[in-house]
Formats: sequence, structure tokens, C-alpha cells
Amino acid sequence: MSRQLANLAWTSESDSEAPLLGISIVNYFSSESVSRLLDSLRLFAGANKVLVVIVDNSNDNNNCEPDLLKKSAKAATTATFRVEVLPAASNLGYGAGNNMGMRCLIDRGVKLLWVLNPDTVVSGSASLFLEEIASSTASLWSTCTVEDGKTSHGFGFINTLTGKSTKRDCEVAAVGKFNMSYPSGHSIVFTREAWESLGGFDEDYFLFMEEADLTLRSLHQGLKIGSLQCVSVHHNQGLTTGSTTNLETKSLIAFTEATKSRVIFFRKFFPLRIPLLLLSRYVYALKVYCKGNAAGAKGIVSGITSGLFRQLKDKDRSVGK
Repeated sequence: MSRQLANLAWTSESDSEAPLLGISIVNYFSSESVSRLLDSLRLFAGANKVLVVIVDNSNDNNNCEPDLLKKSAKAATTATFRVEVLPAASNLGYGAGNNMGMRCLIDRGVKLLWVLNPDTVVSGSASLFLEEIASSTASLWSTCTVEDGKTSHGFGFINTLTGKSTKRDCEVAAVGKFNMSYPSGHSIVFTREAWESLGGFDEDYFLFMEEADLTLRSLHQGLKIGSLQCVSVHHNQGLTTGSTTNLETKSLIAFTEATKSRVIFFRKFFPLRIPLLLLSRYVYALKVYCKGNAAGAKGIVSGITSGLFRQLKDKDRSVGK
């Protein structure tokens, strides 16, 4: 049965003025990108009430980054479009940072939640966006995404034998025998009920794989995952993390954290496949080393070690072999 817009509204008097849509953005020295994103979101919102929460992971002792964010927030704020900046005490990472932002949005009475990366720009209409959600039977959604001039449904794809991610325009979130597709973390929309049922992002991951983890948990709970096509999210992939296909310029944090997160993901869901993952990662490290990036190769090996020996909060999610 499709969801009616009225069901996403607030019935209590205390919540009557709450915005329908809340957006969480986690910033790490990306204030210029955040400013562009806010400009696009203000146009997207139109007359609809929207609340944006920016969690600042920069921990900038010179206060330059917080000041720039506050300036952008003030410039973007209107009577119906409100922006708040929340400073984090340290760099919480993607998952914990968005969990912090979502808690703030939920406390403000928001019932429709959207995670957006700073390296995105949004185009479309919030009114059409809400109408599409109202007619959907899903509880969380990817969004139409434009990357490098190519339009997709906004899903990521990973081989669950080797941990290798590849570009593929999947139309649904699904788990195959040796692969899975999932809403990409740069743009995911949730109902508040779905977010609370899932318990947010798993904070065992610092960066990468949080959305794949969340997708498996969603499917296990029977939550339906959809794809919104009335909004376009232009994604400048890797702008904030240095993640790129160029092995010579890819950032050290991308090499290290992507590997670490994959090891954690496999430990939780596919523990018997860990040897294949490790073999794939060591071969990858050798390839990176042969490209002249010794630091990147060392980062991959460091990520393997960190992922294998990290103490996890929840070890009882294994669903594969």
C-alpha cells in the first residue's frame, strides 16, 4: 500500500511546525563544497520546510572551518529553509557523524531523513520528491545520480568474494550469491521509522562500507529499498575522501580505510570468505606498489591488520559463508 503524504506529517500540536524533510551532511574541511550544496538545496526546497544539519568533523583549532560553515549556513537560511552547524569533538567518521546529525533531526521532529555527502549538488523539486515518496512502498531509497556525466540509479556494487567494487548501473538493492548492490552512501533517504529500526549506521566503520552493512540489515528486516528518480544528485566522487581509480593519486586514507572497512564487513557478514578477501587485497597492494605508490600499498596492508584485529561492537550478524 502506498504511503500518503499525510502520514509523513505531524499530528501533535508540538510538532506542527516541524519540517517534513531533514538532511544530514558530515563535513571534513569541505566548507566550499558544502556552500554549493546548500545553495542547490535551498532552490530544491522551494516553499517546503527543510532542516539541514551539518556535523563538522574538522576539529579545526583555528576555527576557520566552523566560521566558514556558519557563514554559509546563515547565507542559506530562509523562513522555510533552516541550517544548523554541529561541531564534533573529534573526527567521528561518516557513520558516527551522520548518526549525530540524524539524532538532532529526529529531536527536531523530522520524519523524513536524507544523508548527503558534501561533494554533491542537488537538482529537482522537493514537492515532486515528496510526492514520489508518498507513492512508494519502500522505507529507504537511493537517488538518481550523475557521476562523470553518466546517470545511474545511485546504487553501489561489490563482489562479496573479493571485496572489489565496480561501476554498474543497478536498478535495485539486492544480494546475489557472490555480489550485492546497495544505495550509495553519498545520497540515501530514510523514513524515520526505518532509520530507528536499523539503529542508524554501524559505527564500527570509520569510512566506507557503512551503506552496504545497512543494506544487508535492511533486507534482513524485510525493509523495502527503492530508488527515487525525480531528483538528480550530481556527485563529484572522491572530492572529500581522495577516493579515485587513479592508483598513483588515490589518498592514503582511501587505501587504508576502504581496506579496513572491507575486512570488518566480511568479518561480520561473510567470515568464511575472509581468506579470499585478504588474497585479493594483498594482490591489490602489490599492484599499487608496482604503480610506484609504496605509501598506498603500505596503507592497504595497514588496513588489513586494523580490520582483522579491531574489536567489534556486534559480532553476531553473519549471514553468508
